[in-house]
Amino acid sequence: MYRVLIIGAGKQGVFCDIPGSGNEYKIISHAKAFKVHSGFELIGFCDVNKDVMLDAAIEWETDWFHNLGEAWDAYDVDVVSICTPDETHFDLLDTVLKYNPKLVLCEKPIATDLVQATEIVAKYKIKEVPLLIDYTRRFIPRLQSFKRRVEMGEFGKYLYGFGTFNRGWLHTATHMVDFILWTLGDLDNFYIREIKTTSYRAFQIHLFFEKLWWKMIDGEAVNPMYDFHMLHVVDNIYNHLEKGVSLLCTGEDALRALALTIDLMEEANGG
Repeated sequence: MYRVLIIGAGKQGVFCDIPGSGNEYKIISHAKAFKVHSGFELIGFCDVNKDVMLDAAIEWETDWFHNLGEAWDAYDVDVVSICTPDETHFDLLDTVLKYNPKLVLCEKPIATDLVQATEIVAKYKIKEVPLLIDYTRRFIPRLQSFKRRVEMGEFGKYLYGFGTFNRGWLHTATHMVDFILWTLGDLDNFYIREIKTTSYRAFQIHLFFEKLWWKMIDGEAVNPMYDFHMLHVVDNIYNHLEKGVSLLCTGEDALRALALTIDLMEEANGG
């Protein structure tokens, strides 16, 4: 079994699918996904907030650690999972790399600065530590099937597409950019517009092919296809470590999405 340390004991990492959350039947937190998978042992948590870290350790019956050195002194850590605020990703990725784990999973974006993102991807490549970035939609079987059907030409030629979103370019639009790059290969004839409100959650994609008008409409009501999203992520990690299966979203993939998202953001803001 591969030993896993989770950095970040907040909602996404730990508490979004515990009893009483309303999501008890789902597997959408890092903690539950690693805990239920037979190929991993969740050893514990590391967080700057000691109270939430202790709560996480109690909830999932694990250890907790003041810092990474303490975790590595106690265990031979194989996999590190980073689910902290966006602006902390670069520093944590840089620090974790010094311990040379077998693989690192990180929430998107890989960094909030393109120079830092480029630097960290290069460092991981040099040290040959696999880096998996959680762009959710790449791991969903229904969307993987759609991508294959597009590539096979089932819907005819791609003609035009557009997307709308709110709640931030780097936090939200980057998901859309990555999905389009993954599905279509580039952003040609695809246009993105930000909706400037936080009163509700908006994320819509419309793609027009010769034979199909395809729509993804995500909002406050979460689509059931995401209910076991993190289990798919963890399966990809296990199959990569055990069988050499390709990671579904590498650091290089995430870097490309971030670079194009920043270009679009600057263009939209008159930069």
